[in-house]
Amino acid sequence: MQIDIDAGLKTFEIGFNEDDKELEQWKHMVNKTVEWSLIAAENKVDINKYYNDFDPEKKNYNSYYNCSTLFFYCRTSFSSWSDGAKSTMHINIEDKSNKFYNFEGQIPVSEIVKLKVALDTLDQAWTKRRVELANKPKGEYKRALFK
Repeated sequence: MQIDIDAGLKTFEIGFNEDDKELEQWKHMVNKTVEWSLIAAENKVDINKYYNDFDPEKKNYNSYYNCSTLFFYCRTSFSSWSDGAKSTMHINIEDKSNKFYNFEGQIPVSEIVKLKVALDTLDQAWTKRRVELANKPKGEYKRALFK
């Protein structure tokens, strides 16, 4: 799976394999964005919040880059405003090899919901594929099919 983020001079291609910890982090952020946007709207709360345990006052920077990959530094946060009626995921991406290439932007909740649907569909497709592969012939029996 790959998420492409167009930053003008560069398109950040964030690729994932099925069991990548980065994919799990993205799923976590996407699910929390949807959950928190509903909570903010229901309770009329304006808030700025990181997705993990990063606390700017404690300066625990280990968890600051919560969506980084092999090639990019990446950090995200959530915010809601207008008494919780509007919310977004803020994302900052910086190329590790060339700090000139970066992206700072927001992803509206409506787009995060679409990403959540895509990630859920992806999980279903991977589950189906694992079942298909488990039912394939193995070893000598597989070779016997092609005589």
